[in-house]
Amino acid sequence: MLTVLCRESLVAKMEDIIFTHTTTIGLRKYPVDRTILPREIRAIDTPWGKAHVKYTTWKGHIYAYPENDDVAAIAEKNHLSFPEVYAIIKAIAYDLSGGYAGAMAERKAIDCKKALPEGEKK
Repeated sequence: MLTVLCRESLVAKMEDIIFTHTTTIGLRKYPVDRTILPREIRAIDTPWGKAHVKYTTWKGHIYAYPENDDVAAIAEKNHLSFPEVYAIIKAIAYDLSGGYAGAMAERKAIDCKKALPEGEKK
């Protein structure tokens, strides 16, 4: 199954591409709405340098989401796994926002010390 999400102004162009380059003889179309939370992107300090984190709120709760490109670059450069770096940056972001004091200690998700660059102590 092929799914296409596009602006209404591009529907005719997408139909042309699909009918021209696939074997389909019919399409289902329907409008889609999107709810977007307010967000703020901040650069935070990590053991490996700066990383960007999106902060948003919903019903009085703060949520922090590290930028995937930054996480991937840090992980590759330091020979670490993406999930490991993501979890550490997210924990740091929550600590900075006041959302979770000692998030890494409470979650015990990963051993933060093994992921720190050589010679650095937390």
